[in-house]
Amino acid sequence: MNGRPIAVSAGAEGTVRFWKLPGFQPAAEPLNGTSAMFVELGDGPGVLTKGEYGARLWDLSTRKVVKRFLENTVFTLGDYGGVRALFASDGETVRVWNPATRALMRTLRTSGAYAMAVGRLRGRQILVAYEGEDSPLRIWDLASGRKIGREFYMDDEYATPEWMTIAEIGGRTLLLARSYLGIHQWDLAAQKDMGMLVSGNLESREDDNEDQEDYSTSALTTDRGRQVLALGQFTSDHQSLTKSVPASTFLWDPVRGRRLGTLKGHQGAVTALASGTLDGKPVLLSGSRDNTIRLWDVRARRQIGDPSPAGPIDGAEAAAFATIDGRPIVVTGEENGTVRTWDPATRRPAGKPMRGAPTSDLGGLTSLAATDLDGDPVAVIGRWPTDIRVWNLKTSTLLETLPVPSKPGDDGGLWQLVTVRQAAGPLVVATVGTAGGPRTFTWDLRTRRLTARFDLDPRGENWISDTLVSLVDGQAYVVAYNGGYRSHRLSRRVEIWDATGRRISAFTVSPLSGEKPDEEFQVYHMGRFGCRVAVLATSGSDSVRVLDPATGRDLTPPIDLGGEGSASARLLGVAEMGGHTIALTEVGVDDSRTSRVWDLTTRKPLSAPMKEVYWRAFAAGAPYLVSAGPEEQLLLWRLANAP
Repeated sequence: MNGRPIAVSAGAEGTVRFWKLPGFQPAAEPLNGTSAMFVELGDGPGVLTKGEYGARLWDLSTRKVVKRFLENTVFTLGDYGGVRALFASDGETVRVWNPATRALMRTLRTSGAYAMAVGRLRGRQILVAYEGEDSPLRIWDLASGRKIGREFYMDDEYATPEWMTIAEIGGRTLLLARSYLGIHQWDLAAQKDMGMLVSGNLESREDDNEDQEDYSTSALTTDRGRQVLALGQFTSDHQSLTKSVPASTFLWDPVRGRRLGTLKGHQGAVTALASGTLDGKPVLLSGSRDNTIRLWDVRARRQIGDPSPAGPIDGAEAAAFATIDGRPIVVTGEENGTVRTWDPATRRPAGKPMRGAPTSDLGGLTSLAATDLDGDPVAVIGRWPTDIRVWNLKTSTLLETLPVPSKPGDDGGLWQLVTVRQAAGPLVVATVGTAGGPRTFTWDLRTRRLTARFDLDPRGENWISDTLVSLVDGQAYVVAYNGGYRSHRLSRRVEIWDATGRRISAFTVSPLSGEKPDEEFQVYHMGRFGCRVAVLATSGSDSVRVLDPATGRDLTPPIDLGGEGSASARLLGVAEMGGHTIALTEVGVDDSRTSRVWDLTTRKPLSAPMKEVYWRAFAAGAPYLVSAGPEEQLLLWRLANAP
């Protein structure tokens, strides 16, 4: 672009980004899309993006869409008629387009083309098309539009090719195809199945074969005139949807079938690979679930420069806003307790990751809050069961671990914490599960001393199913409630306490019309809603209830979040911003759920529905709003009307 090399990336959160190489500085404003392919338009650069809107071919010089395609269209690039053509298949009909002129060059009627590769065989231009599940691959002569040679199959009826390419390797014209089984290869001239070049099937893996891996992406590159096959390793933690596991890119000699080297650095599965040249040298670009892109020197087997700016890599469980030297900073806490800071203006890390000493008996992060201590910004994080740590965000150093009193049998763990700003110094207020029921503790953050404690169930009635701690007008309040699903005479009971242990109110929330008394009831937030203090809750439907914290009565009609049928709603996070109550919501049935950012005050959604939002990080700091996105992504919003 503009005479400089760039990288194009796309993520599940729906953003296509452009990066200068090397260095990964932004090269252009992002576009919408979940996948992208660079396309040379002849007189300038172009990009093909895909998303819920279908597919669009963009002229990057003018930032205009020059051609549109239907949503399920399959694409590949290949030489045809002297140009680098764009092949587009709707399943059976393959159309060949000249990207420079947008002219249709060829129409090919096939028996099915759900994956494609274009190349040359004995001087003829050919297309290999995969016809679909339990169907063959066929070779088509692009000049005559006829099938040539015999059909051939994958090794397994469920092995769908996720990547195919035709290449001259070792003096033979080979088709390489990647499926969950590994890399298949066929000699197209000899019409011969060459078997598996690289195996990646977990079920058939031999214990003594260390070269067998799971692969999620692949690319062909060169090194000193010979072909090199790059394979991105797929890794995951089967106990967690969000936890990332380090992964590598393996370089293979496709002629001899042996591994040439390993490129290490990614902290999550390698999900995308692309090859190219930079300053005359072969390079690889790799994208990963750790939300970084890395540039590699293929010949030297080393990384070139730093990776691209990254998001959280281990499931950001919580988020907050802080201020460092007058600048707003996003603070995130990951499942493993790692704390990171981000500059929302540049979308880059604002400091070093903060990791505590590994402790085998510590569980996931439960809460995070930010405040100031003696003029320095600090983050207070809680990890299960009772680990509370205080980090200096300016120096990225651990200041202290707060002592949490416990007794034998106290296995409830740390539930939630908040920080309270006071003239004498900040306080930390937390709820902890104990053998006698939930208990609230308060610490003076300056002295690290425990200053107060009280039981939320002093009579031992075992009625509390959950608690939350909220800030209202700078004061901390604890809400204890029964979720309704526990068989108890105090079902749907709510009690509200201040941080000194004084009970403010107690009430029982009535079911909505048509709602069963034992429907699940959950409280998510207490704070300002417009000009009044309110408690936000859900009770088995797709609506949010706004309750009076003194009586439990509905202050407004329930807020419909747009679910269908028996859908239920959850609030993954709530924040107050500019007089508005903003929430990250989740609506659906069982595993079929979508998330969305809503302005509950105006009863309007602020984002499109999102799937695969596995965590609940959410925070506001004018004019920014940060929310969880699909997979490991953080979504940063700049609200136009924020103060």
